Amino acid sequence: MQYSDSPQFIEDSKYVDTAMPWMVVPSFLQWSPRAIENSPVAYNMMVKSFPWNGPGVLKMPTIEYDPARTNFKHKCNQWLNRRYNFNTQRCLYKNKEWISSETMLSWHFKNGYRLNGMPCDPASEKEVSPGYYYLNMVYRNKSNAGKPRSAVRELVEFIRYLALMPGAPPAVFYHPQQITDEGSPNLAHLEIEKSLNTEQLTKLWQRSLGGIKVPGSRYWLASIYQPANPAEIPADQRYEKFEEVIAQMKATQ
Repeated sequence: MQYSDSPQFIEDSKYVDTAMPWMVVPSFLQWSPRAIENSPVAYNMMVKSFPWNGPGVLKMPTIEYDPARTNFKHKCNQWLNRRYNFNTQRCLYKNKEWISSETMLSWHFKNGYRLNGMPCDPASEKEVSPGYYYLNMVYRNKSNAGKPRSAVRELVEFIRYLALMPGAPPAVFYHPQQITDEGSPNLAHLEIEKSLNTEQLTKLWQRSLGGIKVPGSRYWLASIYQPANPAEIPADQRYEKFEEVIAQMKATQ
């Protein structure tokens, strides 16, 4: 049996920016991962009999720019790939590897930094195009901790390049939060170097990205992002809290 074989997974596998690694699980397992998780007896028996011995992060090959490649689900990813490599990956939950994982697309920055970002509906935090662009997190593995700290500079360049895209996302948003294994157990296998705490991150991104707190939400908008030709968000996907701040920013320009 392979995980996952859902219709959505099969559909996403057609595109280079949403294709995620398959996860092979014991062929005799007929229960869904959720059913196994909800049955401590079944899960404990499986872990005891078949302890997980694979990698904690399953990665697809790195995608470098190829002008002939067109099978992107999201146009902004095709644009960004002209300058940035990326890979998609599945991060398994520590001690629950057989049944729990989360997927992500990681843009490659210098000095080992990675950005997990995507076009997104802020109400559901699901990928959607056209959509606002979500900076989920910037991180790097502990093995790169001795290299220069260039994450913020790289992020600013990334945002400004995205703004040049014809039909660019109308806004870039983020939620400053310290990265911890406790808060995000699926990140444990990434072995992320110690990051800034939430207060430090909030101040740094506010200063560097021109962060503006969006009233009535947990999000911030990056005011340095000023697309010349933004895409039109469908009426049923517009996030009015963002639109109000965007309108205020345009009025003061």
